[in-house]
Amino acid sequence: MAETLGCRLEEIEALAKAGFDYFYNSSKWWDFVEPWCLEQHARFRSVAPSISFPESHDTGRLAAESGRSEAVQRQRFVFAALFSEGVQMTVGYEFGFRRQLHVIDTQPSDWETASFDLTPVIRQVNALKARHPLLATEGVLRWAPGQVEGVTILERWSDDSGRYRGLVLVDRDPVAGRSVPVDSTGLPSGTRVFRLCAPDMPAAGTPLPDRVQLGPGEVVLLMEPA
Repeated sequence: MAETLGCRLEEIEALAKAGFDYFYNSSKWWDFVEPWCLEQHARFRSVAPSISFPESHDTGRLAAESGRSEAVQRQRFVFAALFSEGVQMTVGYEFGFRRQLHVIDTQPSDWETASFDLTPVIRQVNALKARHPLLATEGVLRWAPGQVEGVTILERWSDDSGRYRGLVLVDRDPVAGRSVPVDSTGLPSGTRVFRLCAPDMPAAGTPLPDRVQLGPGEVVLLMEPA
């Protein structure tokens, strides 16, 4: 696994024949608007699969940066799991810990009181990612047609041929929901709605409506069940 954060783009591309199984991507810092993140994903997916993370030992705690927003905490983990083949989570993320980790000095005594508990969400997202071919590889990510104000809509394909296809809907606002019309063009006929931020999501998703109501900061995946 190559620690490439902070490297120049050319340095990452130079690793294509080095034999690494994974490297880290920079999706943690994406605002869901600027094009650079999707451009890097397209540019580097032939180098090696990558690993997304909502925070790391080198960054501040997301819960501290967001004012303990549970909606942001759910959003950024779910999105990380959908963005790339790999996903990484630091200890305590699931409970909204706010004290920054240190690779040497952090001790078990630094355990904090939980602000919330995301373990049911994380468990079901990891299980879905492990069993569904659409989420098991680095895949193809690109803007979907028909963007909605305040919402980022991405096409996710399992590979260049689009053998498995889905849509990722991200409400960028952690305090206000959005209603999104569904364009099922190009989606499999059995496409269903997977509300990954909800701890009690049905394993097979729910039927696809004409519009999807997103909760504040919610990430929803439209795809065919595995």
